[in-house]
Amino acid sequence: MPVTVNATRKWLMGQAMPTMDKLAVLANMLNASEDWLRWGAMSVDEPVNQSYDQPVSSNRLELRNAEKSLTQDFKLLNETNKQVVTAVLEVLLKQQQSSAVSPKNIQSRSKIG
Repeated sequence: MPVTVNATRKWLMGQAMPTMDKLAVLANMLNASEDWLRWGAMSVDEPVNQSYDQPVSSNRLELRNAEKSLTQDFKLLNETNKQVVTAVLEVLLKQQQSSAVSPKNIQSRSKIG
């Protein structure tokens, strides 16, 4: 799929996001997860893309479809509502990140291992 220089510039400047199909190709090329490219954070449970040519599991396909639907819905929002959704996501991600590295979680992990 061809990508224009202008589209790439917008991605790098944070003015636009690649579509889901292009994001998947980029993740494969960069050996990174799609979540990391999109949000800057990678789930511990999510493996890095192995090969774009490998068959996609049904769970993964359902997740991609849900993400695509969410992205399409987000695009329908006005700018004010997009800012609200973005702010909520940032709060949730910070909360998740801080709970993942809290001393309580570190203690429980060391007891398991």
